[in-house]
Amino acid sequence: EDVERTLLFKARHGDVTRAPNYYRILYAFHVFRGNYRNAASAMYQYARRLAAHMRTAGDVRRMLRDQTQALLACANALELVDPRYAWVVVGRLHAPDDPPLPVHAKRKRRRIAVGRFNDSESPVSASASAGGSATQDIDIVELADIRREYLMCTARHTLGATFHELFARNLLLEADDLVALYVKTGNYDSAIALSAAFGLDLDYVFRSLAHKCLELSSVGGGLASVAVQHEHVPVAFWENAPVRSAVGTPSERAWRLLQRYLDREEAGEGDGDQLHARGSDCRYRLLVAGVVLAADTDAELAPWLTSPLLRRCPHDLVRLCLRHGCVTEAAGFLLTHVNALTARLVSEPSSAAAAAASAPLAKTTRELWLPYKLVDQTVGALDDAVARFEDAVAKIKRAKKQAKKNAAGGAGKGGEVARLKALRNSYRDRLDGLVRLHSDLQAAFDRYMECAARESRDISQLCDTS
Repeated sequence: EDVERTLLFKARHGDVTRAPNYYRILYAFHVFRGNYRNAASAMYQYARRLAAHMRTAGDVRRMLRDQTQALLACANALELVDPRYAWVVVGRLHAPDDPPLPVHAKRKRRRIAVGRFNDSESPVSASASAGGSATQDIDIVELADIRREYLMCTARHTLGATFHELFARNLLLEADDLVALYVKTGNYDSAIALSAAFGLDLDYVFRSLAHKCLELSSVGGGLASVAVQHEHVPVAFWENAPVRSAVGTPSERAWRLLQRYLDREEAGEGDGDQLHARGSDCRYRLLVAGVVLAADTDAELAPWLTSPLLRRCPHDLVRLCLRHGCVTEAAGFLLTHVNALTARLVSEPSSAAAAAASAPLAKTTRELWLPYKLVDQTVGALDDAVARFEDAVAKIKRAKKQAKKNAAGGAGKGGEVARLKALRNSYRDRLDGLVRLHSDLQAAFDRYMECAARESRDISQLCDTS
């Protein structure tokens, strides 16, 4: 105990930038004795001392590296402790030289106990006993808090190689600031990990990655274009795990990276709490689809992007297409959804009846519903599109007649007639496709209504007999 108390006193009052480093000696002493919680406490106090010292003097880059290593050693030591006791107690004297809590630590939940702290083994108590009693607070720092601080220090140290202003003194950083810098350098793995640790949403990450995919795709194919794509890709982009295992051009790898992130996010996979588990929530997939349609309304959404949306939230996908003016795509997705609902009603006629038999009061309840308002909106948008194309075809037809008259009188060129003819044929094909889609959607909706009415009658009969 005398040795431990002496090491505590020397660590508390020693210079953390000079050898010997008593915090490391104290850490090794506790590890040798198998006291991992005290070892973690020593490393955490060392990290806080470094954070306080780098605000006034010293090499910020080197001390930030040492702080990161200290937090990592602290987290590793607490991993060896029973999860119920994976926390450290840190006393805080009300003194000017006592380092305040980091800004990102204040944002997260942290248990605080206010009052007297008389643990004789604490370095704070040792200094208090040397200079008299002191009123103090204690912080109960959990393993999750230490991991968050470690991620913040790692991000600042890593990004400082590119953004040298991160090594400035008295720098106040938030987690979302570092996420934005990670995204700017193309390190999406670290951006998602940091966002998950702090409970931040990934809107900015997915939106930025979608824009990067569109930027690379706009360059085109070919060897020369691939070389240009490489120029538009940051070096850190190639360090993302899904990119390293993929093959193809930079644009193809970027799209695969985006697909992999979306799949993992919705499945809630990853190491520990790396990604947010949202189950059937397609929020980020809808966000990416919106970015693609906003950039080009004629763009064709990839099947890997739309298939999960059609299974989980088809109504949101149709509304998204209508919002961006993609009437044909909206009608096509709605047609697919209506056909799928009809097929389920036909293939599973007894499911709703069994549910009604178990709950006779819910006579009007059905498992599968179709939003009729959305159908009306889509059909109305199709009617408007058909009317616009009919009007455009009529105008082109009149312009073609006038061009023929001008060409016959020598006042016009024959090439204008051919151009208008090709344009009219193109518009006529688009118009025929819209009319056909309108007819198919109406027929599918009628079939659904017939199946739904038959199902409702079956439910009512079973409820009446029961």
